[in-house]
Amino acid sequence: MSPLLKNLIIALSITVLIGVIYTVFIKDSADEDVRAIDTTNSIAVQKTQKIIADTKKINALKLDASILSDARFVSLQNTKTDLVDVTTGRTNPFAPAR
Repeated sequence: MSPLLKNLIIALSITVLIGVIYTVFIKDSADEDVRAIDTTNSIAVQKTQKIIADTKKINALKLDASILSDARFVSLQNTKTDLVDVTTGRTNPFAPAR
């Protein structure tokens, strides 16, 4: 067998071996990554659609402002109480006692 033919067979064998390794190991993991991205995108799309639907529901709500002029609302009294300042304890409660 001539050295040229021998080198061509070795080069062809290495090329086929690299192709098989790529097909078996790398291409399958790349497909899984694409499927994972598609799943993530579909989950994000679903959540976005839910947010949009909820926003539309909120925007469809109509509030009746006539309650603010109702006699019961107008008669409400403010029962605000002022807070009394209380002296604080030691500046460092974890310091040893004197």
